[in-house]
Amino acid sequence: MSSDSTIASAPDEPESTHHPEVIFPAGNSDFRAVRNRCARACREFNITPDDADPEERSQKWLDIVRPDRDRSEDGVLAVTHDQTFANPALKAKTPFVKPPIFIDYGLRLHVGGSTFINRNCMIMDTPVADVVIGEGCNIGANCVIVGVTHPVRLDERLQRHSIGQPVTIGNDVWIRANVTILGNVTIGSGAVIGACSLVNRDIPPMTLAYGSPVRVVARLKDIKPSILSTSATTQTLEDALALGNRGFFLWERGLGLGMEMG
Repeated sequence: MSSDSTIASAPDEPESTHHPEVIFPAGNSDFRAVRNRCARACREFNITPDDADPEERSQKWLDIVRPDRDRSEDGVLAVTHDQTFANPALKAKTPFVKPPIFIDYGLRLHVGGSTFINRNCMIMDTPVADVVIGEGCNIGANCVIVGVTHPVRLDERLQRHSIGQPVTIGNDVWIRANVTILGNVTIGSGAVIGACSLVNRDIPPMTLAYGSPVRVVARLKDIKPSILSTSATTQTLEDALALGNRGFFLWERGLGLGMEMG
């Protein structure tokens, strides 16, 4: 990683888990058994409705990431995503994840309870390196986190070994849809990653980055507020449906697009 992408530490921010890559024989029966266990747990989670009891959703998530836990505490402090919006003081112990989600091992995956993960995300984790997603993150649909790789040289690849790599995503990070994050990457707290980006390097906190490969394009503090100051605001579904296209025109004006509508 280049020196200009060093991540500054912050209170309660997940620390970078960068360490030497670890080679492991993923084809061995013990590793395969863990993947099969995780696949079954993901399948059970994925058939759970979005509006299921929060205790049930929490338990099925923990079946993925903490299968050997003390189950006597299942359901304790389980709260709904709606409750955390209404009362930020409430702390969920498990993230709100929209199915389907696909995870390989789950044993070293750590996701903050106030984080939201949208549909059809894939986390290719390993049992030799941590994948950490902090608190208050929003992960868009169809995102992929790749914590595993293989040797490039053919003679090494033919040995059928896998290489585990850590991934660290700080607190309050927004990752938009269809982003791919490679191993040995840290995304600093507060950062925003644009849709369809390929993140193959560290991203500093409080920055906007996008592209394939990704590049930092701005510090968030340098971006002028526009959308919230000009967009229409509603509090109820009835009000939202009554807006028609007015909200779009205000959004367009806020961005300065100046489009003519026939």
